[in-house]
Amino acid sequence: MQCNRHALAAMPVAVFGIGPRTLEEHDVEASREQLLKALARVPEVDPVEVAVFGGVIEPQALRFSFNRMPAGDARDWSAIRAWASDVARAFAFGKAASEARDDRSELQQSPR
Repeated sequence: MQCNRHALAAMPVAVFGIGPRTLEEHDVEASREQLLKALARVPEVDPVEVAVFGGVIEPQALRFSFNRMPAGDARDWSAIRAWASDVARAFAFGKAASEARDDRSELQQSPR
């Protein structure tokens, strides 16, 4: 965001962070504080929406020492889809998909 802060300041922006290993309030709040701290470094950018979502840990896909972490999946796909729909409405950018795609697939890219 730092490199593109001037361009981002001129358009609507939605920001999300991922990372809490659990959806416990203290884990989510710690991730939110980290995200807000990063956003404070780019005061020109004023996000329309900010959210924090749980992450996933797949130790077999990570390098040492992260591969020693316990496996876990704190993603809440319903919350993620709801937020994406809210963002689409906030930007007046089309409509949300009527049917969810496979969660493991890459994000759809909208033509610009």
